[in-house]
Amino acid sequence: MRLLLVMACDVAMWESAVPAMSWSGWLIVLAGQFLLTRLPFLPNKDLSFAALGVGLAGLLGEDAAALSGMFVAGALLTMILNILVFSLTHGVGRRAQVAANERSSNAGE
Repeated sequence: MRLLLVMACDVAMWESAVPAMSWSGWLIVLAGQFLLTRLPFLPNKDLSFAALGVGLAGLLGEDAAALSGMFVAGALLTMILNILVFSLTHGVGRRAQVAANERSSNAGE
């Protein structure tokens, strides 16, 4: 159920960015994304997906620059969000570790 919801959100986001593309085109791109995300040991799935989108743009008769810009922007936002979440969780974990060390050193006195 979660996978379908994420896919629907992806297609809605893409449709808002490039409204001229047909729904069947978006389904082809979505199928390509689904296949790429299932490949193990693919180092950068976002970059591979952007390349796939550019390749499919010619097949679907769409503007490759608009599609590649959209996919690269999506990959960039994903990376920024990952860095933000890592920084926040690392900072919270680090503060908890410092507080625990202070409590243990104060208990030993």
